[in-house]
Amino acid sequence: TSIFTGWTTGWFLTAWRNLSLRHAIFTSLEVSFWAALLSVVIGSALGYALVRHPSALTRRALTGLTYILLIVPETVTGVSLLLFYAVTRVPLSFWTLVAGITPLAISVVALIVRAGVLTLDRRLDEAAADLGANPWQTLWFVVLPHLAPAMLAGALMAYVFSFDNLVVSSFLTTPQVNTLPVYLYGSLQYGPSPAIYAAATAVLSLSLAPPAIQ
Repeated sequence: TSIFTGWTTGWFLTAWRNLSLRHAIFTSLEVSFWAALLSVVIGSALGYALVRHPSALTRRALTGLTYILLIVPETVTGVSLLLFYAVTRVPLSFWTLVAGITPLAISVVALIVRAGVLTLDRRLDEAAADLGANPWQTLWFVVLPHLAPAMLAGALMAYVFSFDNLVVSSFLTTPQVNTLPVYLYGSLQYGPSPAIYAAATAVLSLSLAPPAIQ
């Protein structure tokens, strides 16, 4: 640990000049963005199917798959993916990291969107059909606007879950592709610098800024 000797903002500049730390922050932001984007697209479709799919057997199978993604320990997921990439000779990269942390975020988005679909009145679909809308028009002009708040909430949760992911990321990062949680955890072995604290404070401030503005 570091000894508190007074207040200063100098360590923020030191943290910015640390190329490895800055690279880890930008990598985390980019990985989280793509993971959240994929999660919203796939998770929203999954959440809708959990409620509206015509086959009860399919709904039960998708529900089981969604909960499996949540309850499987992240260590098991990380080791399994690492072994899978090794056996298939897929080199670890930015996109393998995105693929590794996205499944958990997909399940989170799916459950949030599912709750939104349950509150959606089916009579709205019938009214749209009576007015001549085809299924795609009903989905675009009726269903999606009502699910937009749930999808936005799911996107925010997916982004936070992906940004904070340490366990899976620790198995799939490389010296060239490193995330902030892995970098911070690795820095503990050598004694964290106050620059690390400054970087963590800056990231926390940026995370709290959108809710504060709203």
